[in-house]
Amino acid sequence: MNHTYIKKSLICLFAFVLMLGAISAQKVEYRVTKNTNVNQLSTINVSQIEDVYLAQINCTEPAEKSSSSYRSELEAVKSRISELYPKSDQKTSKTRNSVSTPEILDAFPIENISRGIPLDNHLAVSDEYILTAGNFFVSINSKDQTQLETFTLLSFSEAANVEGFPFDPRLVYDKANGRWILNFLAGFESSLTDVVIAVSATNDPLGEWYVYSIVGNPNELNEWTDYPMISITDDHIYVTINLLRDNETWQEGFVETIIWEVEKSSAYDGQNIAVTKYDNISINGQTIRNVCPAENATDEIYKDIYFISDRNFAIENDTFILMKIDPSTTDPELNLTAQYVLSDLPYGAPPNAEQKVGTLATNDARVLEAFRLDNQLQFVGNTRNLDNNKAGIFHGILNDLENPTTINLNHIIGDDYELGYPGIIYTGQSQDENDAIIVVSHVSKDKFPGISSFYSYPGEGYSDLISVVEGEDYIDMQQNTTLERWGDYAGSQRDYYSPGEVFVSSTSCDFFRRNIPYVAHLKRPSSPTGVFNTTKLKQEYTVYPNPTIKRISVDFNLDQKVESINARLYNIKGEYLDEIFHSTYIKPGVNTFSFDTSHLNSGTYILKILLDGESITSKTFQKS
Repeated sequence: MNHTYIKKSLICLFAFVLMLGAISAQKVEYRVTKNTNVNQLSTINVSQIEDVYLAQINCTEPAEKSSSSYRSELEAVKSRISELYPKSDQKTSKTRNSVSTPEILDAFPIENISRGIPLDNHLAVSDEYILTAGNFFVSINSKDQTQLETFTLLSFSEAANVEGFPFDPRLVYDKANGRWILNFLAGFESSLTDVVIAVSATNDPLGEWYVYSIVGNPNELNEWTDYPMISITDDHIYVTINLLRDNETWQEGFVETIIWEVEKSSAYDGQNIAVTKYDNISINGQTIRNVCPAENATDEIYKDIYFISDRNFAIENDTFILMKIDPSTTDPELNLTAQYVLSDLPYGAPPNAEQKVGTLATNDARVLEAFRLDNQLQFVGNTRNLDNNKAGIFHGILNDLENPTTINLNHIIGDDYELGYPGIIYTGQSQDENDAIIVVSHVSKDKFPGISSFYSYPGEGYSDLISVVEGEDYIDMQQNTTLERWGDYAGSQRDYYSPGEVFVSSTSCDFFRRNIPYVAHLKRPSSPTGVFNTTKLKQEYTVYPNPTIKRISVDFNLDQKVESINARLYNIKGEYLDEIFHSTYIKPGVNTFSFDTSHLNSGTYILKILLDGESITSKTFQKS
């Protein structure tokens, strides 16, 4: 008997078994239900909504029910995190400074609105209008900041004959069809819960809207709908929601994530709509929660759609779940696919962020916003920073959606302040650019709650954070608690009519210690090739001769014109001694900088060379 043949056969069999195991390890199950006749609830004209008082009611001392019990459950996780990973003032490993910061074109508050706890800001933009929404308001502004119409979400809901109390608004502008989409939820318990989708009849948000209502308790059990997210494709509107059981904590009461697929053409015509429900979604027997649909990076939209999710309550994890729905697949049972994708850096549920008095709730580590650019996915979320265990954010990039392998994950945190609730917007201007602006909420004991932003150019790095809006005091809106609400999300959109510019909405704080929604207009850095510091050299820099007696030199290659060069001298402790050279004239090409060291005392020195204020080298040398 040929033992070598048997050995090879066993190896092949073992490899085959492993392959089958790998396939079965990502077994995906789900159910598809189609309803081809969801009735239009109403048609309303928002300019006819009379809401002169903009009245609201906020619970500033909640009873121990759904939302607070959810927080109690989450706080138990955060308490465990604090025990295992206490915060420190350790400086983080900084991966910034290598690209320029975004430009702030404008920033303004949304006036005369009712304020929710939390605000849950969202936003959409056309060539003429800016729509913002939150708990519990809707505001329609012109691009010159004029407030054209404002009303409570409740007034809109009542005008549309929606019965439950409205919350968690989301907005989308469909440029290809010139339509606005407003999605919100209504009702907090199984007896009264709906998913509301309203679409404008025209490109004018001040005119008529068609309003549809999808039942929020589709299983007819003690369950209700929470936390919507929204995106669109060529033919459909997609809304993801979490289904919860009545009167249970968030973790114990979570049932499943449902994806609603709504036919756009019928909705835009004001006709009854066809709706498809994807539920009972699991991968390897585990239910998927908090599914974030990818938005379209540009005004080009796709036939299919991707979703991204993670282990949002984990103290530390490196697993993400990538999902895709392709409605063009002939077999509806094969429309949805899902798989695990690992990141090269872990993430984890963040601690609550410290403010001047008390803390701000950071929620968990769910993915909060994502965009798709052809075959690439970029996304952001909250996380525990791994260096100092403070509240920060993660930025993930998946470069091949068709054959996903590893997600490149980076953590971003302020130098002396904490971050939360990021949004991400594509700012590229050509097919080979995948840069983005990321907006975040910031806070610390010495920095009031406000809004910051930074710029990302994958392959080059991140800019420093810049402050867009500074708060006037700390948030203090609830009684008998030092844990205030902060997020729970921001809104952002590319300006389709001015490539490279974006609009964002997020939360700051006013002098009366109340949250206040702000809209900011930002732009990618102005350099047309951009944006990043192309003078940064790829070669090693060497000072020579080293040690030296009289003169020392360093060579560098400059591949484009710069405005200035500076050379600075430091002692071995890093203490500044002198600026030994400054010039606004320097030619592109190979340059040699040198200077006389005869007058220096013997010892060790540091030479730094800066081009346009950015350090390209910092080298130590010996003076004999």
